[in-house]
Amino acid sequence: MYDHTLVDSHSRMSFVKGLVRKSEVTDVIRDWIRSAGVGDNQGLVVKEIMTDGDRSNYNSKRFKSMLAEEGVHHIQSPEYEAAYNGVDERMQGVLDSLALSALHYAGLGYEYYLLAYVHASWVWNRCVHSSIDWDIPWLRWQHRDVSFKYLRIFGCPAFVTIPGPKRRKHQTKSWTGIYVGVADNGYGFKIWSPVMCKT
Repeated sequence: MYDHTLVDSHSRMSFVKGLVRKSEVTDVIRDWIRSAGVGDNQGLVVKEIMTDGDRSNYNSKRFKSMLAEEGVHHIQSPEYEAAYNGVDERMQGVLDSLALSALHYAGLGYEYYLLAYVHASWVWNRCVHSSIDWDIPWLRWQHRDVSFKYLRIFGCPAFVTIPGPKRRKHQTKSWTGIYVGVADNGYGFKIWSPVMCKT
């Protein structure tokens, strides 16, 4: 698994997506470009995107034609000079540190890294940033109040209720899992089941 991070330069909102193959990056960016101007962000248009210059997945004909179709200008940092894409590189460093700290605190192994990285992005998007005049990325992007209703400590034990129709006689009413973040839709929890090896 690979993590792919996108950062909006206006709001500093970070978007993280897990990839099975690096070739999926074109589809992920296309989906992000198309979703940027919907919902609360109607009218917003992605005008340009900056990527590393030394990655083949950003130099492919498929990627370049997708950007041309979407009307997005492509800026690449010089080869082997990822630091030119400073906002994204710094964000990746911060999220990496937060994810590794969360794993260490929870006593979880590196196989939970992507879940911790996504959770770190969720938390970071709801914190104030000096680079945007002490504003909150979530507020700038979503134009809605920040809610920490579903925030828990990464890696804490979680008890998931088994619905009545799925329970057998004399079976426990819940199973124990590990809290690994907020659900993708923003409502509820993402719980990892060590027995079934899935969320």
